[in-house]
Amino acid sequence: MKILGIDVGAGTKDVRLYDSDKDVENCTKVVLPSPSLLYSEQVKSAKSDLYIDGCTVGGGELPIQLRNHISKGYRVLMSEEAAFTIYNRLDRVKALGVEITENLPPENCNSERITLDEINIDELKRFFSSFMENLEQLDAIAIAVQDHGAPSADVGQNRFRSDKFKEHFSQKP
Repeated sequence: MKILGIDVGAGTKDVRLYDSDKDVENCTKVVLPSPSLLYSEQVKSAKSDLYIDGCTVGGGELPIQLRNHISKGYRVLMSEEAAFTIYNRLDRVKALGVEITENLPPENCNSERITLDEINIDELKRFFSSFMENLEQLDAIAIAVQDHGAPSADVGQNRFRSDKFKEHFSQKP
């Protein structure tokens, strides 16, 4: 049995390929920087307008880097799904100066494209193949991410997250 396990956290993405034909200590494992850290670095080093699409991912430092990018006079356009990475309410995303659009900028515009994806299975397939591991015949994939849901308009994200933790730990100390 082969199981690919992925844990996406705030700082790292931990990946293990369990193979029942091997001793567990010999199963391939890797700790990578979290996607949100990598996307934040991409924004930090960008020297043009940005178009960001893809999935909703853990935001981390991304809102700060986007705010800095916009303050330098660059435009940031995001698809709606990607914009939820920044805040769970699009009015807050727009208040940063981010433009929400589902359309790619014209080919002749000078914008860099960033596509958000926390898992990127094709990238993992290439990586594992360099270690003679094949991800084509998996029996299961287990993915762990932390999502607290979306707060109501009168509650901030940090307060909402904190309340969820308090609720959980008061029920299961």
